[in-house]
Amino acid sequence: MIKITISGISGRMGKRIGAMAFKDKDFKIVGALEAKENPAVGKDIGEVLGLANIGVKAASDFTKGVSGCDVLIEFTYPDPTMEHLKAACKGKVGMVIGTTALSAQQIEEIKKASEEIPIVFSPNMSIGANLLFKITEEISGALGKDYNVKITEAHHKHKKDAPSGTAKRLGEAVMKA
Repeated sequence: MIKITISGISGRMGKRIGAMAFKDKDFKIVGALEAKENPAVGKDIGEVLGLANIGVKAASDFTKGVSGCDVLIEFTYPDPTMEHLKAACKGKVGMVIGTTALSAQQIEEIKKASEEIPIVFSPNMSIGANLLFKITEEISGALGKDYNVKITEAHHKHKKDAPSGTAKRLGEAVMKA
């Protein structure tokens, strides 16, 4: 069983990941993190997720939130992600990072940290998007420099960053080829 802590438990991705992990016997939610001012802090994670109480409360203190976990799931904002990355390295906690809008320097810090702790990092965790990244690179390489590429995206009204991490990664795939 993999013991996880979910950062941003009351956000869209945090709630979705929490609900899925709650139902999966291979995972145990042992912690959750939120910003100090978030009303979820101090509440049982089950209550935050609209499920049965599980006896674990959302915390704003990273040390309390990751106590006893194997992996921190991080789909929040750049600044907290980077703070949690440093603490995860110190505590030897693996991370899954889906945070977008990270700077080039922050991405380099994540790559460097991956030499110390296990990290899965992608601006989009879906199988389809990751296949698209790969085939975009291959197609761009096959077409060569005689073609122009335009990336157009559309998102739900709650999307906080634009261009999205997915669009940026597609652009990187084209440029790499």
